[in-house]
Amino acid sequence: RPLVSVKHRVTTRTMAATIVSSAGLRLHARAKSSGAASSRVVARGVTLRTRHVAPARLSRASLVTRAVATPAPVTVPEPEQRVAISAPRPDVAMPNMQDPWNDPKWKDTKWTVYRDVAYDLQPFYDKHPGGEWLLNLAIGRDCTALIESYHLRPEVSTARFSKLPVLEDFPVTAVPRAPRPNDSPLYNSIRDRVRKELFPREGKMEHRMGGDGAAATIIGTAVACYAIYANFTGPIAGAMLGLAGAWIGLTIQHCGNHGAMSPKTWVNNALGMTDDLIGGSSLMWRYHHQVSHHIHCNDNALDQDVYTAMPLLRFDARQPKKWFHRFQHIYLFAAFPLMQLAFQVGDIKGLFTRDCEGAKLHGATALELATVVIGKIAHFGLLLGPLAWGASGTAVAAGVASFIAGQGMV
Repeated sequence: RPLVSVKHRVTTRTMAATIVSSAGLRLHARAKSSGAASSRVVARGVTLRTRHVAPARLSRASLVTRAVATPAPVTVPEPEQRVAISAPRPDVAMPNMQDPWNDPKWKDTKWTVYRDVAYDLQPFYDKHPGGEWLLNLAIGRDCTALIESYHLRPEVSTARFSKLPVLEDFPVTAVPRAPRPNDSPLYNSIRDRVRKELFPREGKMEHRMGGDGAAATIIGTAVACYAIYANFTGPIAGAMLGLAGAWIGLTIQHCGNHGAMSPKTWVNNALGMTDDLIGGSSLMWRYHHQVSHHIHCNDNALDQDVYTAMPLLRFDARQPKKWFHRFQHIYLFAAFPLMQLAFQVGDIKGLFTRDCEGAKLHGATALELATVVIGKIAHFGLLLGPLAWGASGTAVAAGVASFIAGQGMV
């Protein structure tokens, strides 16, 4: 039979895509008398194996074309061959340079660096809309990425810096430089679209509103689950409480510590401290999550979420691979509850070292540090509380284990 050239669009069932003539693909199929034929199309490293079937009682114009995509041989470097990112910590002095963190001249100054200029933040503490705790994150580091990734209107934050005292002889080059999101055309385009399409009414704090109903629902659920746990202490009630704790951890504490649940600072702080009630630390979370993770997301050297799980869990292909990592998709469900326990140790350690592993707590106040202690007392008091009104130690132990397992896995 004659050679057939197909230029029109070919619909496939095995690919969520279509082959069009503009892609430069040309399908040559040789039909056989049996009504079926096979051919191959190679384009841009992808091999398409096509199967043409002429259904019974249909003309040749009604041929049904099915394409199966199979990757052509492509040389891809093994994950172990990729070079790991290495960089100095963003909150310690660069090698062989003046140390502003320990220099008596700057040690008691609330300094920060924004785009290669050092500023004194002290005059801005009473005016910062996000409150003191969020502003403390910028103390003692290059805050460029924090400022530019947090603020929907960069012109407002830039204008604030123009009114702050400049520290003229500050050793700016000794402070590791932070990323600069506003230099990215993609980031600027996305942020501008968010402003125009989601929050067109400028200055109305709408990006911090609308979560009241959700917060009430989540807190109400947690209270109900704790009431069940207190009165029917055991593994089932503990698991329910763990699910409620996970819901808090993934929502209101997260947004509260980001300053995004309400225009009111005290509301955000209060919702943020629900992290302390479920076993975490709102203070450590702010530095760990916002300073380490958000600024250096997926950086295997600076993102605490990536490297602290090693060697048990390997989250980055540039990290050393152990023989047991091939099974981590199976055992991670048991590993995550262990990480929940590791957080407890890490929070107490960070309280004394002023370091959450991913970021130093340069700006943490005495009140913030006190929330770590108060939070741990409240957390374990709630978990062990049923002992005070007659629950058995076995029931409480089972309930606590289920709580840790459920919350940790979720």
